[in-house]
Amino acid sequence: MAVYVSLTAQRELWVTVPPINEQRAIGRLLGAFDDKMDLNRRMNRTLEETASALFRSWFVDFDPVVAKAAGRAPLGMDAATAALFPASFEDSPIGCVPRGWSVVALGTVATVTPGKSYTSDDLARSEAALVSLKSVHRGGGYRRDGLKSFVGSFKPQHVVEPGEIVVACTDVTQNAEVVGRAAMVEADPHFRVLVASMDLLILRPAPDAISREFLYNLLRMSDYVEWILGWVNGTTVLHLNRDGVRQYRFALPSREIVQLFTERVGPMQALARSNSIESLTLAALRDMLLPKVLSGEIRPRDAERAVEAVA
Repeated sequence: MAVYVSLTAQRELWVTVPPINEQRAIGRLLGAFDDKMDLNRRMNRTLEETASALFRSWFVDFDPVVAKAAGRAPLGMDAATAALFPASFEDSPIGCVPRGWSVVALGTVATVTPGKSYTSDDLARSEAALVSLKSVHRGGGYRRDGLKSFVGSFKPQHVVEPGEIVVACTDVTQNAEVVGRAAMVEADPHFRVLVASMDLLILRPAPDAISREFLYNLLRMSDYVEWILGWVNGTTVLHLNRDGVRQYRFALPSREIVQLFTERVGPMQALARSNSIESLTLAALRDMLLPKVLSGEIRPRDAERAVEAVA
């Protein structure tokens, strides 16, 4: 039962205020949490930008091929790596591409699986969760707060593992900032199983052709985004025809070059996932410690030690 407390009565309430030195210690504690989580966010952004820049250089701008065609050594590349790239271009249906590279449709090197349909009755407390449309940031990237507890039935192909890639096929933003954008799913300690919702497509690369790292960065390029927007229809709610994803064409390099890119970018993405998990742990620890610190149950110095043990 709700109880009304007037403003006058609220002004007469007695509250416990810790000494000023304790207040400052609590402020430092909160600052330590915020600083570490902000550092993780900035580091992850740098890691993702670095991976995208390398992909764009090798597979969009073809910088190593341009350099070799001009008789120069590719910048910042050892001789063994440079030898994997051709030294000339050839015409193709999508323009000039490095000689010997194949032009393929995405659907020939990756499966595109629709997510699971559901109703509001399926959204209840469970060890399973839906990776939903809200799991995709505007412009792409994964949002942890987009998960929804799920008790409905699903098939094995609807389950998404950490590191798998989903693409939004619905959008309610005014500027089509989510539809077609990709996110790499991350593990969540609160849920045992993650299931892609009907607003998403699951893209699984053929291991003998491309890697998850290659595919994810391919889907972050502006050429892909421009292509995919041509397959979007709707007014208030936008919908993406999955054939648009399947039919997107790009220049596919040799398996050796794909593998080399994966070896360079894989550790970056692994570190980013580790940073995200650490931030999730820190947020939970902060929410647990703060009431205890404010009530005096735990001293700020003891709480700071707990933070140091995690970070």
